[in-house]
Amino acid sequence: MGKLPSATLAAGWRVVDVVDEIDGVRVILADADGRHHELTADYTLGCDGSGGVTRRSIGAHYECSTGSLPNVSITFRSQALEERELCALGVHYWVIGAAYGGLMGRLDLDGNWWAIVQGVDASQDDVDPAGPPAACLAARWSFHL
Repeated sequence: MGKLPSATLAAGWRVVDVVDEIDGVRVILADADGRHHELTADYTLGCDGSGGVTRRSIGAHYECSTGSLPNVSITFRSQALEERELCALGVHYWVIGAAYGGLMGRLDLDGNWWAIVQGVDASQDDVDPAGPPAACLAARWSFHL
């Protein structure tokens, strides 16, 4: 996505608020230093989960409970997975390991993949994206981080 001229990757930024307006949507962002920025768009897509900012901004409430097992999301590139016949056919895969498990799948047809590793609390400051959970997935599926 960082290669697209129409997209800017803003690592370390977060959405603070989403405001539905007559002519579109206004999104308030906080950068890595906590400074606020605004952008406007015709639409916004909320993929921030049941407790997310976008759900609150439209007045929707999550009535159930969330799972007690924390997760961490990883995106990575792997030519090795592209070349595995099994991996080239599926949409996503369950990964089961002794220490960690989760899901993984293709982001696109250009070698980009995603993984959700269960049992790792991403809110902890010391999470290493190439640490044990990712290494477990890498060993299971033979790719390099």
